[in-house]
Amino acid sequence: MNNIKVNSDYNFLNEENINSLKDNTVYIINENILKNKLVINIPENYHLKFYLIDYQDDYLDITFNQNNNSSIEFMFSITNNKKSTYIITNNVIGSNNKTLIQGRIYNDVKADTNAVINGNIKENTVNNDYTEDIRGLNLYSNNLVIKPNLLVSTSEVVANHMVTIGNFDERKVLYLKEKGISEESIKKLLLNAFLYEIFPKEIFNQDN
Repeated sequence: MNNIKVNSDYNFLNEENINSLKDNTVYIINENILKNKLVINIPENYHLKFYLIDYQDDYLDITFNQNNNSSIEFMFSITNNKKSTYIITNNVIGSNNKTLIQGRIYNDVKADTNAVINGNIKENTVNNDYTEDIRGLNLYSNNLVIKPNLLVSTSEVVANHMVTIGNFDERKVLYLKEKGISEESIKKLLLNAFLYEIFPKEIFNQDN
């Protein structure tokens, strides 16, 4: 994560501040706290964003518990080149919440990826808006499995989940080739766009 700007607009989530979240704050998740299962409790009336950028380890297990009148945006990008398991769970246990989970997973040449995305909207909750948007990029026809599990126990909810797995858009590849760009440069350009498109541009240094 060396290409991320460190400034007052973003806080790095670590062992010291995970239990004292600040409302209306953007947190960049520090990879050091992901060695074991991570549970993040979203207090009532809090509006938070969490970014996990270019994660490359073989294990991930994050659970969010979302209370009343809160909103959460969790954006993550993963580059995998080994046998790996990723589990992301969001429990909506209160009402009047908004949830957005966006992920990008790149399956590199030696990857064997199993990703499970769990959304649980509990019973006796109302007026929740829940969206998952997970995309996988698999260039080598190896194992990339993304399982979107959405369990809705109430009728008072708007819930959507989308999963796609594919290769580069051939139209974009052809266009860049016509511009005289090499295949290696095209792959790097499109891969960076895929992994980082969900994050705000101002979070990165200009030379990355």
